Amino acid sequence: MVKIMLIGLLLIMNISVFCQQINPTNSINQTDNKGSKVGYWEEYHDNGSIRVTGYYKLFKVKLSKEDQFFKGTKDSLELQSFKDSLWKEYDEKGNLVKKEMWSKGFRISNFNFHLSSSELSNDIQHLNEYIISEDTLFFKREFNSSELRFYSYPLQEDYKKAEAILTAPLSIAQNAIFIGNLKNGEYLLRLVDFRNSNDRFIKLIKE
Repeated sequence: MVKIMLIGLLLIMNISVFCQQINPTNSINQTDNKGSKVGYWEEYHDNGSIRVTGYYKLFKVKLSKEDQFFKGTKDSLELQSFKDSLWKEYDEKGNLVKKEMWSKGFRISNFNFHLSSSELSNDIQHLNEYIISEDTLFFKREFNSSELRFYSYPLQEDYKKAEAILTAPLSIAQNAIFIGNLKNGEYLLRLVDFRNSNDRFIKLIKE
């Protein structure tokens, strides 16, 4: 009898843990005893709809001697809260407009990148083609100061005069660019290299 009761108790505990995993909203917007954000967080639009969802995690950070002095501590390590894992952003109507992967406060892509700077052509007249069916384009950059610009294709005027329908600054080595709002069709993807004034291009086909 006792054995049956123990098995039942374990089953209840497992079900409880499972429910917490699939329903993170059981504990929303929590902080630890030092006020650091931890766990699942939501931010809201003025109309009450969800604007951002994501997770904060605590990581040990090494403190410099100067930080230790100003914080009044001799501890060389401190727990600090950072964005981590998948973050989603929504408009006021509840439509998903952006997805980003974060790791210890840095926006990253832990997926294989789709394109890299080296795959783009310097000659706009001879374009490579890339077909994508996902809503997120993962791009690996070569240049520190650069951005991607999307244009409808074929162009109706010189690309330098054309208005980009989407612009994505490349802030890190691997970038996750949400393209879910782009309709299926053909686009000119232009890599603008501000440092070297050397544009590169590729034809993007979204299916």
